Amino acid sequence: SSVLGKRPHILTVAFVNLPTESSIMAALPEFTLEQVAAHNSDEDMWLVVDGKVYDVTKFKRAHPGGAGILKLFAGKECSKEFFAMHKAEVLEKYGPKL
Repeated sequence: SSVLGKRPHILTVAFVNLPTESSIMAALPEFTLEQVAAHNSDEDMWLVVDGKVYDVTKFKRAHPGGAGILKLFAGKECSKEFFAMHKAEVLEKYGPKL
C-alpha cells in the first residue's frame, strides 16, 4: 500500500542496500516531498516512485536510459513517468538493490 494514501506528503525511504521485508520497511525513516527535493544534484539523487524514496546516485551510470533522465527527475515524485517506461517488476527486481 502507498504511504502517500495514509499520510499525504510523507514518504518511506527504500534505499537499494536495504532489505524490503515489511517489518523492516515499517521501521524506515519518512521524508516529506520538500526534504526529497533537496536531493537533486549529480552527487545526491533521490526519486520518489510509488510512495517510496530511492537513492539513485550510484545507479546513474548503470541506468540503461542514461543519467540524464534520472537527473531530470531527481528530487521529485515521478511514478507516472517511471511506469510509462517500466513494468512494476522492475522495482520488485532492482529496487532493493538501489
